[in-house]
Amino acid sequence: HRYSVNRQHEVEGTIMAKREQIRCHYEVLSVERDADEATIKKAHRKLALRHHPDKNQGCKEAENEFRLIQEAYETLSDPQERKWYDQHREAILNGGKGFDDGDEGGGISFIFDVLPYHTAACYDGYGDDEDGFYAVYSMVFREIMIGEQNGWVSEGNIDEEKMVNFHLFGVDFGTSTSDWSDVSEFYAAWEGFTSCLSFAWADQYDPRDAPNRFVRRRIDEENRKARRVAKRERNDDVLALVHFLKRRDPRVREAKEKAEREKREKEASKVLENDRKKKETVAARKEWREQAEREMAEAEARDTAAGRVRLADLDDSDDEFYGGKRRKGKKGKKGRKKKKNQWSSD
Repeated sequence: HRYSVNRQHEVEGTIMAKREQIRCHYEVLSVERDADEATIKKAHRKLALRHHPDKNQGCKEAENEFRLIQEAYETLSDPQERKWYDQHREAILNGGKGFDDGDEGGGISFIFDVLPYHTAACYDGYGDDEDGFYAVYSMVFREIMIGEQNGWVSEGNIDEEKMVNFHLFGVDFGTSTSDWSDVSEFYAAWEGFTSCLSFAWADQYDPRDAPNRFVRRRIDEENRKARRVAKRERNDDVLALVHFLKRRDPRVREAKEKAEREKREKEASKVLENDRKKKETVAARKEWREQAEREMAEAEARDTAAGRVRLADLDDSDDEFYGGKRRKGKKGKKGRKKKKNQWSSD
């Protein structure tokens, strides 16, 4: 994981050469710093149409201007990124915080300044060439970890594997052809970045100047507070860079588009499957009705046939079954012989 001692100075030389290319996002879009969302959107649309590569084919200047316009709009249209940019705008335009600029920057030469890389001006296109997106940011993350490593050693530590962020040495930013699994692993790892340094240089007071233990404790408290603030700022700078890249990384965009496309295809397939099931259900019900109607018709036909046979068999002889022989006539009272009452006098 060790690189040339002069590597950071070479990188800083490249930044100095590109410093003139760094322009304020508000200036690029020709809007005021307090411009609202609608104003920014309108300005972007106007300038994007004017400098679009399709209208300026073969014009490298128009292509670069269009890239800066897109970059400015992506930053200023996102509330979180705009807030961060407004807070660090001056440092970005000045080429960074200058950690190795003596007392003004803190004289911390091993810390790699990431602020100059929060702009599209630091890379040239999304190719894998030396000045391209992937080569530039691969170098940036290597330099961040080299700075962490050098700082860790300079603080008297020996075992580098005990660095809380040592695992970041094992993940690489990759190239345009990297597998999505490697890309997602990189962002998952770096989105949890925390510096392993003590930030002792952020101390506001020298404990040796304390006249007594009470003052010394107060000095220690203030120094610990200053260290926490400095560490948080460093972590925020690196995490902001990770967020900045993730929004612009073509591999991430491609993965999101693929996921959305697969989601739409899955939803469409689910709709088709539901339609198929509905049609199968309707067809099954129809077949069941038709089968039931056929069975009912067959049953009625059998009943009708059986009924005709019974009617044909019905004749007078059936009376014996239903009540015996039919009487041929009725005997009147006259034909009846009156039974004599045994108590009668006659």
